[in-house]
Amino acid sequence: MIKLTRNDKIVLLAKFKQAVKAMCEKHDVPTWPIAISIDLPNACIKTGCLDEKLGMTEIELKENEMIDITCDKKYWNKCTKNKLFMDDYYTFKLIKPRTEITLGCGKVTMFCLEVINEQTIKCKIIQGGLISDMEFLCVRGIKHIKPPLSKYDLSMIEFAKEFSVKCLGSNK
Repeated sequence: MIKLTRNDKIVLLAKFKQAVKAMCEKHDVPTWPIAISIDLPNACIKTGCLDEKLGMTEIELKENEMIDITCDKKYWNKCTKNKLFMDDYYTFKLIKPRTEITLGCGKVTMFCLEVINEQTIKCKIIQGGLISDMEFLCVRGIKHIKPPLSKYDLSMIEFAKEFSVKCLGSNK
């Protein structure tokens, strides 16, 4: 669900290497102390991206309003004030009515009112706030059962190996 393409990542790595070379030349040293790392955020749950049709970089979720949360991948880039995407369907299927969900490290708090189907729940917002693309999403009281490494994690590991990235970090 990251917006960077493989080519974007390659370009970014090349720019880092250019910057290191420039610093070495500027300070007349053979090497520069820098380590490029890749983070594997596998235990982090996030929302999707806001719908581009909205023309906004953030939306306001208001107290006492209702919102649907879905794990249906077709909504990952179509988040609105009425529907948000959650990127962890393993955790999603464990959500029951009265489960507390927070967005953006406490910016917005809501409770699940109803499980509509296996991909959608209805929530009531109890603390409103502004959210943007890919906010962290915390589901209180749910045991995480997500596999240790996703396909995305494995692709990032392969990318790191291919481009000799020095460090891998994993949020667990």
